[in-house]
Amino acid sequence: DEDDEDDEDDDLANLPKEIIRRITAIRNMHTDVEDIDALYKAERLALEKKYLSLKEVVLTARNQIISGEVDVPPTVEELPAEDEEAAEAEGGVLAGVPGFWL
Repeated sequence: DEDDEDDEDDDLANLPKEIIRRITAIRNMHTDVEDIDALYKAERLALEKKYLSLKEVVLTARNQIISGEVDVPPTVEELPAEDEEAAEAEGGVLAGVPGFWL
């Protein structure tokens, strides 16, 4: 409000010059802090955008595995023996991760 600013100016006019000088310096410092905060927020936003795009690639791949669009190849330790392959062929294989919480 302009009335508040006028009241504040009236209050400052009644103070000694040293106090007014200090208050002015403190106000300027507060403006500097606000400028630094604005720079921080701009950089933070840029970082969030950068890492969001990186995460989207991983999340898309994860969703493809969950939905069954893509399967994960078995590791060497997981390769089934011949009798397990025959049993799997008879019973069929489930796609994706049924009932996954996403």
